[in-house]
Amino acid sequence: MITKTGIHVDESSSFTNPLVYEENGQVNSIVADSLTPDTRYYTRGYVISDGTTVYSQNTKSFKTAPPEYLTFSNPDTTNDITLTLIKSGSPTGVKLETSLDDGRNWTNVDMTGVNSQSFLIPAGKKLNFRGNNSAFSTGANNYYQFQCQSDILASGNIMTLIDKTGLSLEIPNAYCFYSLFKGMSKLENAGLILPATTLRDYCYAHILDGCSSMTTPPELPAVELAVGCYQYAFNACTLLEYSPELPAKTIANYAYLNMFNGARALKMITVYAVSWNTSNAAGWVQNAGSGAGDFYNLGGATIPVGNNGIPTGWTEYNSL
Repeated sequence: MITKTGIHVDESSSFTNPLVYEENGQVNSIVADSLTPDTRYYTRGYVISDGTTVYSQNTKSFKTAPPEYLTFSNPDTTNDITLTLIKSGSPTGVKLETSLDDGRNWTNVDMTGVNSQSFLIPAGKKLNFRGNNSAFSTGANNYYQFQCQSDILASGNIMTLIDKTGLSLEIPNAYCFYSLFKGMSKLENAGLILPATTLRDYCYAHILDGCSSMTTPPELPAVELAVGCYQYAFNACTLLEYSPELPAKTIANYAYLNMFNGARALKMITVYAVSWNTSNAAGWVQNAGSGAGDFYNLGGATIPVGNNGIPTGWTEYNSL
């Protein structure tokens, strides 16, 4: 009688230290999760029948998909463009890798003691970034910032700048991605991922400030906020049509300060806050959302009309 069904998954074909996934009884499928991206694994099945473990005669190997690296794409199929990473102040030097062939080959980039580094993105091509860094930017006067004067698309997981596996959901330090894309007026979001659920003070402040060509925002899944974490995040994003869902029930000090200031095309905002402190959201929709729009107040907070709350002229809803 079969009492257990399972699989071993290991980076070694000898299965010296396998991950074990096991179910009771005879089952048709077992899910193997928590595997490292871009890694070769070997697997074998087994059953426990009448107290005896019987392994499958054949092993299989597979390679997990690579992470969704932070990627910049050149939409111009005729002309090359230049992307530059600049240093402002004295942030801790970071070491990165770049790839122009979907991660098959990587080039080392050491920003230690370097004020700027330019990258050519050929016509119609894309450039991947990854790195393992204990910190990225470290302060309001000490940060790294991407710049580009041409139309450019951003996609992929920004956490691959500090964790090349893309698995981390914890931002390591205050100001980590401060002003990362600020002033990239020709940047469009093509699948940018900001997956962190553990934030640090001012970590996303000014991150997309001045990205005036961006029409859709990246998602912001964190439910626990940090001081100033989103302030000025979408400031002057004049073509932004709607906010990301903001699932946090409590707004940290100054977390929403001027968050959508100047986002003139804004037509929809969705918040889950159960209380509203106008000082923490001061000016968050100033000069934003001209005309009618929809404000989804799903946490039931009492939110005033005006620059610190619901844009004037908008309709408030308490459910989707």
